[in-house]
Amino acid sequence: MKNGRFTKKERNYLVSLDAVSEVRATYIVYSDSFKIECMRRYYAGERPCDIFRDAGLPSSLIGYKRIERAIYHWKEADRKNALTTTDAPVVRHRNQVAAIKRKKREAIERQRLMRDKQRQQYEARIAELEAQVEVLKAESALAKKCGRADKILTKSAKFALIASTAHKNPQALIKAMCEVMGVSRSGYYKWKSSAAFRAKREASDLAAKAQVQEAFFCA
Repeated sequence: MKNGRFTKKERNYLVSLDAVSEVRATYIVYSDSFKIECMRRYYAGERPCDIFRDAGLPSSLIGYKRIERAIYHWKEADRKNALTTTDAPVVRHRNQVAAIKRKKREAIERQRLMRDKQRQQYEARIAELEAQVEVLKAESALAKKCGRADKILTKSAKFALIASTAHKNPQALIKAMCEVMGVSRSGYYKWKSSAAFRAKREASDLAAKAQVQEAFFCA
């Protein structure tokens, strides 16, 4: 064997034996007839290594541990009257390894999905904080410009700041900005939907003001 694997030459030799029905790089499937004969001689008091050696399977070739495992599993199978229906221990081992690898892949995939979900949550939170920072900067700048050190703005002014920030940065989150400005999102959208009405009213007020001024100066 080389690195725990049978060489091609060893596999060709093993598969030629009556005691062997199949050989792969790392395991052997024994024939039912050999299992039965092996257990008969084992119960008669013969040593497992001698039985395997006589069948052309010396421990120097297949390893003593492999012989021990085979005898152990065959004893258990024979006790259940299932000696000729049980898989070779190495085959069961291969199936167990495959199951473990599958579970490992599934665990890795679950971890990847969790990481992706956490990353999305972090990105969403960062976007919220950035939007809040932007609207607070706009509020501070407006307060300084108006000489309002206390930064107490009307709701309409706050709504206007939110709309202005959202216009400059379409990625800014309305909900986050409303929260930090202390106004409701529904109130903001109501204010925004009435923009046309406000513009019309402001135009009407300006026209009325102009009429008053004209009447005053012409009087």
